Amino acid sequence: MLVEGVERWRQADVEKHLAPVMSEMPPDTTLALFAREENRISAPAAVHEAVRSAGGQVVSQMTVKPWELAGWVREQAARVGVSLDAAAAKALVAQVGERQQRLLRELEKLALEGEETHAGGAARAIGVEDIEGRGCPIRRSGRPSRWPTRSLQEPSARRRCRICGCASRASDCPA
Repeated sequence: MLVEGVERWRQADVEKHLAPVMSEMPPDTTLALFAREENRISAPAAVHEAVRSAGGQVVSQMTVKPWELAGWVREQAARVGVSLDAAAAKALVAQVGERQQRLLRELEKLALEGEETHAGGAARAIGVEDIEGRGCPIRRSGRPSRWPTRSLQEPSARRRCRICGCASRASDCPA
C-alpha cells in the first residue's frame, strides 16, 4: 500500500488508528508512507515509532540545495561506478537541470555506457568533455533548448524526440 501526505496527520490520530493496525499487519504486507517534510512541517513522531515497532524502516531523503547538487552528483556517481570530477558534475547539472531523479537517470546511463567500453572493477572517469559531448542538451527548466524556427509545413518540424525534444526521432535519440 502507498500512502502520501503523512505530514498532515495528527499525532493523536496516528496513535489511535495507525499504530494498532500496523502491529497486526501480516509480515508479507508492504506499506510505504510518504511525507514531504520541510522546516515547519513534518510527520508525527508516532508514525516513526509505529513503523519501527512494526519492524519497518524509516528512510529520509532530503532535497538537495541547488548549490550542493554538484557534490551530491559526485556521491551518486560513485555509487553507480562512475568517477566525476567537480567540473563534470557542474556541467551535468547545467545540462540536465536540478531534478535529482533526472540526474540519477543520466548517471545510470553513463554507468551503462561505461560497462561497454570500460572493463575492470575501477570506476570509469568522466570529464567535462564527456558530459558536454553528449547529445540532447536540456535546459535547467527541464525543457529542451530552443529549436530553430521552421515552417509548420515541413515534416521534420512536427517530428521531435519524445524523450528530450531533440530533432531526431525517439528511436535515434542519443539520450
